[in-house]
Amino acid sequence: MKPPPIKPGHALLQRLLDNYPEDDLPLDLGACAIALPHRPSLRIETVQSELDRLASESVLKSSDPADFQATLDSVRRTLFEKHGFNGNEEDYYAPENSFLDAVLTTKKGIPITLSVIFIEVARRAGVPMFGMALPCHFVVGCFQGEKLRVFDPFHGGIERTVEESIELIHLLSGGSVTIGREHFRPTPPSTILTRMLMNLRGIYQSRNLADKLIPVLEQILILNPNESSLHGELALNLATRGDLSGAHDHLKTYIDMVGGLSKEEMASEWVQRIRTKFSAYN
Repeated sequence: MKPPPIKPGHALLQRLLDNYPEDDLPLDLGACAIALPHRPSLRIETVQSELDRLASESVLKSSDPADFQATLDSVRRTLFEKHGFNGNEEDYYAPENSFLDAVLTTKKGIPITLSVIFIEVARRAGVPMFGMALPCHFVVGCFQGEKLRVFDPFHGGIERTVEESIELIHLLSGGSVTIGREHFRPTPPSTILTRMLMNLRGIYQSRNLADKLIPVLEQILILNPNESSLHGELALNLATRGDLSGAHDHLKTYIDMVGGLSKEEMASEWVQRIRTKFSAYN
């Protein structure tokens, strides 16, 4: 039997890992890879052309394209004032908020997707920026000299001090999260992509959409192959969808990693179904 064809988004994500250091993965292509399994009509060249266009517009409207501050200000005005990119507070948990092509169209998204757009447009305009994964939130930063500057794309690209950002996290978490200045450091692109996928994982788990959840788990494992619990979770969801062969492979990987199954796992219906199917071959 031939192995199933590699899904386009998965192939792209693997290709990025094979060709770039983890701390230098292109976020625009990585975000497209995440969206592709769910939005097969996505055209990567269309996404990149729109990011290019927004960057060119920002440079043209900069009072001094060679000046860091002037170009940064122009990028912010272009994205958040002229085009109105902002957080989707009305429908925060819509999966579309996590898909780069959709957010470029609707101008609405969650913090991390809006941050990817800000980072990628700024990069094209010659302004290096980076994402910062804070507890309960995601923001964008840049260094101007020794000074760290923090911007919040979900709230219209507003600039906040580190102290103001800490206050916001306390507010968002109801005071349940401890955060300090040590959290304000660049987040590697591979971690940003994993966090985007984890957001989708939570959405599809809460809606019991195994068919949507499976490609998300597969992509998380491309980025984080040693996460044993995710192999177990993927095995369960594949079994739920009737793919007992795929479930068997990930169950075996899970068992190899954790050293065996608990009594509860051994007794579970999905494990028994997999064992019954494959006992015939032993």
